[in-house]
Amino acid sequence: QDDLTFPSKCSTTSDMQTRFQQFVAKHPDRTHEEWAKVLGCSRSHFTMLVNGTAQPGKALMVRIEQASRGFVQVSDWFPPSSQPLEAK
Repeated sequence: QDDLTFPSKCSTTSDMQTRFQQFVAKHPDRTHEEWAKVLGCSRSHFTMLVNGTAQPGKALMVRIEQASRGFVQVSDWFPPSSQPLEAK
């Protein structure tokens, strides 16, 4: 019998939203309205991103990566199975 070890947490879209939530939580001095202005989206859309009820578009993903200085990367919003394979 093989003893299979599985990771305790898989990197999924909801995990990335959690990472996004972590980034937002690191900046309690900034309101959702302020974040929305920085990212170029509505406050309601930003709140939905934080709550995990919406997904950012590609352009917003890039702006989030830039605003977070790479803490939340564009690739983080996609499950591993949808990541393109790197060319060797």
